[in-house]
Amino acid sequence: MVTKGKTEMAVADQWTELIIEAVNAEQIHLQVDGREIVLGVEQAFVDRNQNLMLSANILTDAFSCSTRVFSGRKLVIEKNDVELVLNEGHTQMLMNGESLALESPPVIRDDVFYLPVEALEKGLGYTYEWKSQEYLAVFCAKRPAFPELPPAYDYREKG
Repeated sequence: MVTKGKTEMAVADQWTELIIEAVNAEQIHLQVDGREIVLGVEQAFVDRNQNLMLSANILTDAFSCSTRVFSGRKLVIEKNDVELVLNEGHTQMLMNGESLALESPPVIRDDVFYLPVEALEKGLGYTYEWKSQEYLAVFCAKRPAFPELPPAYDYREKG
């Protein structure tokens, strides 16, 4: 319902579902720091909360970070001095041990771990813009460039 002088608008659930279905029927494109990343089939989708979800499989190449999935349900992302821990179905993630809320939880679809782009915004310091006409997700790093690799790294210390 639209009322003169009001800025709120009620949108029928069916309309939202149609929008999500239409976006998911298209090839979603990704751009990170001005570089186009070619996504394969099923590497990105919009969830029922209208949040873009990305496959963990593309993160290393697209965002220059380390990713590991433990027991198929826990994703650890590391970049520079940041460690993110996301668990399937949980709307909280850990950033260097600090809990941060997520609007949509990470999910597993066809044995692939998907995380909301909100995790990359909050955790890795990217701005995110959705260009609906182009089905394009644009990410830009907010932090100045840091060395991609730590001076030393030992998986035995990480567990």
